[in-house]
Amino acid sequence: MNKYWYLIILIIILYPLRINGQKTYFISNSGMRFEAEIINAGDISNGKFCRVKSGEKTIMEYTPYQVNEYMLEYGQIYKSYPIVLKDTASRYFIEILSQGKINLYYLKIKRGVTKFYINENDSSELTEIPQKDIHTFLSDYINIKDCPQALDNSSYLKYKKGNLERFFQDYNNCNIRPFPKFHYGIMVGVAATRLSTIKVSGNYSTPKYNDWSISVGIFIDAPMGFTNFSFHPEIYYKRTSISKIFENENTKNDIVIDYSSINIPLLFRYSFLNNKTFPYIQVGPIYSRTIKNKSILYEYAQTSDETFTNSVKLKQENLGGFSIGCGIISNIGSKYKWFGEMRYSKLYNLNVKDGSKITLFDQLNQLNNFNEIIMGIGFMF
Repeated sequence: MNKYWYLIILIIILYPLRINGQKTYFISNSGMRFEAEIINAGDISNGKFCRVKSGEKTIMEYTPYQVNEYMLEYGQIYKSYPIVLKDTASRYFIEILSQGKINLYYLKIKRGVTKFYINENDSSELTEIPQKDIHTFLSDYINIKDCPQALDNSSYLKYKKGNLERFFQDYNNCNIRPFPKFHYGIMVGVAATRLSTIKVSGNYSTPKYNDWSISVGIFIDAPMGFTNFSFHPEIYYKRTSISKIFENENTKNDIVIDYSSINIPLLFRYSFLNNKTFPYIQVGPIYSRTIKNKSILYEYAQTSDETFTNSVKLKQENLGGFSIGCGIISNIGSKYKWFGEMRYSKLYNLNVKDGSKITLFDQLNQLNNFNEIIMGIGFMF
């Protein structure tokens, strides 16, 4: 029984360490290190004070003149440095975003006003990163021989925390992955379309039909933050043409599907970025709108002496569903890329009638679905 009490006591002792995740600390200006509970008060306040919890309700505030460094619960480290603002020098705690050959620091002075600073690993002097023409500044500051890819990536830098943090992490590790960039482009594909109907008990059934057609479209690819994810909306034109004969309750029917549509997939893409050739996967909803429709159903009823014909124009205007696919992208020089992909889309008729008993015409009008596979190629700029 005693061993269980020892286990309970051990859990009680270790529980605060589990809550903190990491041992938070601060280092005084005399160089002494203290482990303590440091409070995260937000970027602006963190730059002015190190807040240390002492007891249940007491909070001690230390200035950058009293503390040289402190770390928050999830590993954010702040260091005290003299900063010149409006020709006045004062000490602030600045957050370390990246460490290595070049260290990157971040300071939020007030809402909407941020500063970024860098220094070499063995230097105590800070250099402020300008808000404009970052590429020229960095090409003069960093040693491009250490990581040639960094110069190309710096052309796409923005004066934002996540953007700069990723750049310097890649530079310090000499990671050759390209920077997420905005792209636009064109694509051409071959689409295999299968028409099918929803099975409803007591209603007519129709066979499945296949068609091959050409699709042409345009797209944009916008990075989501500074990750490998991107938002990839498209718009493409496709014409579907299917003609088949089938029988239903001893009646011969001829269905002619002939329509053109504008299709709008809203895809979310993940790219396994690198310098030359890399794969990607994507998924998202898709909407299809018919812009030209010549679809007709013919019905033939044979009697002893003649054949009667009935025809109805099929109306199918709005379809929606999902699309999923994968592909590969390869660079052509430094500005252009080509890609090839395969994609599957499932489209459902959005104009479905309610009711358990419908005619064959209603079924074809209301319950037609489309399965589509597109194999395409294109160019990105």
